Amino acid sequence: MSSSPSPAPRPSRGAAAAALVAGPALLLTGVLLMLTPDAWTVSHLVFLAGTLAMLPAGVVLHGLLRDAAPSWVGRSGLALTVVGALVLAGQFVIDLVVMQLAAGESQTAGAMFDLIQASPTFALTFYTAGPALLFAGLAVYGAAMLLRSGPRHQPGWALVGGTLVMGVARVAGTRPGEVAGLALILVALALTAGSAAGGAGWPAGGAAWA
Repeated sequence: MSSSPSPAPRPSRGAAAAALVAGPALLLTGVLLMLTPDAWTVSHLVFLAGTLAMLPAGVVLHGLLRDAAPSWVGRSGLALTVVGALVLAGQFVIDLVVMQLAAGESQTAGAMFDLIQASPTFALTFYTAGPALLFAGLAVYGAAMLLRSGPRHQPGWALVGGTLVMGVARVAGTRPGEVAGLALILVALALTAGSAAGGAGWPAGGAAWA
């Protein structure tokens, strides 16, 4: 006698809320550490962890907002977030490997970075357009929040604003601007996580999260 497969386990609301906050918190910590002398390796490792932590954050946002906008909006946000996070993680892996190969010598590492970024395709993929996809995906999620009233509406402004500030800061190459942008993103996802932990704004009947 055959039996139907049991449904895949759902993350608890607490775990989902933690997933929303962990990524931006690690990214913000990593950038703050980049402002600290002699914290290059630690800051890059923390930021790398943050980029990987944005993967579950993107999945949670997709589940949370799946009824807030047309399905293609949610799928676009998820695809952009996942691809952007992976590419940004790749950038930081490259940076860490280069520094290891250069044995910590800044001049040698600088020459290697110049050689790597001499390829327009490589530079575009890992250092400019590619990483921007992460923040484009978050902006899509923020726009989806703005389509709704209630708990999912308020964080949308902070999320869209944070992604815009982050984009300008990365183009201008200003760390304080990146701090401001990531702080806004963290606030937005923390507000969303607070609603999630309390059950507000989550899919009706708890269908997506236990």
